Amino acid sequence: MSQILRSPLVGVVPLALLGGWALFVHPAAPGSTSWAVSCAVVAGGLLAGVALGRVQPVVPGLLALAVAVGAVVLSAPESLSGNPLAPPLGYMNANGAMLVAGAGGAVVAAETRPRSWQLGASVIALLLAWVCLAEGAQTAAVACLLVAVWGLLRDLGPTEVWLGAGALVVALPPFLSVAWASGAWAPPGAVVSVLSEERLDLWSEAWGLLGDHPVRGVGPGRFSQESPTAADPDLAWAHSALLQTGAELGWVGVVLLLLVLAWAVVALGRDAILLGALLLPASVDYVLHFGAVLLLSSLVLGAAVDSGGRGLRLRG
Repeated sequence: MSQILRSPLVGVVPLALLGGWALFVHPAAPGSTSWAVSCAVVAGGLLAGVALGRVQPVVPGLLALAVAVGAVVLSAPESLSGNPLAPPLGYMNANGAMLVAGAGGAVVAAETRPRSWQLGASVIALLLAWVCLAEGAQTAAVACLLVAVWGLLRDLGPTEVWLGAGALVVALPPFLSVAWASGAWAPPGAVVSVLSEERLDLWSEAWGLLGDHPVRGVGPGRFSQESPTAADPDLAWAHSALLQTGAELGWVGVVLLLLVLAWAVVALGRDAILLGALLLPASVDYVLHFGAVLLLSSLVLGAAVDSGGRGLRLRG
């Protein structure tokens, strides 16, 4: 039973349904095809991570690391300038999210290697946190730091504790964004200062669109047309993967996305914190709209899911 639940094919099913939902209910929406393609990229990355990992466990992680770091190095010094539109992806927070995937790849690649490899992987994650800070991608820097700490401590304690910690790291950022967007809680002043009033306005407007269009959403790519704040081209996305999904694909889209995440948490088991780290930048920005971020992150997740049976051993 546990092997069935951990199978990447189980995770691909809700991904396929999510892409199909976007095409089925909003065939004329400007972003329907992009949604479907994004789901296909994630599914392909997961399956590729599994396949490459079975050939040689270190390959998918090292590949993600090499691509992420190589892209930044080849576009330096512009990539380290702190310019919001810096290469290689043309957006500093997307660059940072790509480096988080590289950091996760380093730790996953070292999982079955000697302890010296694991320590080296955590050092690489720390260095990438510094690079993210140089780029101006603070959330990505925090995620890389989380990866570094997880890499050092991942072998300590029972699987259930790590599973719970991973589920918390995955769930807490979107939970807080929904709580603040819905008005259930008022965000502290320090949070408003860090996140910006514009981002909180986008979250509130996305939540409002979900309330007005609860089943189907407004349609992929139409958030920027329906949100007053998103009329500014620099603010054309909800800056929250969950709220963007809700606004554009309704509660059906949200449920399908949550099913994907629930599968990933169970499949990763004691490595579920990796999922939380990879998703942290997406909880406050639109980094999942970049194909390189989606592909590298899903490649690393596929490798982690298939890395030596570290997922939760469920009874049944």
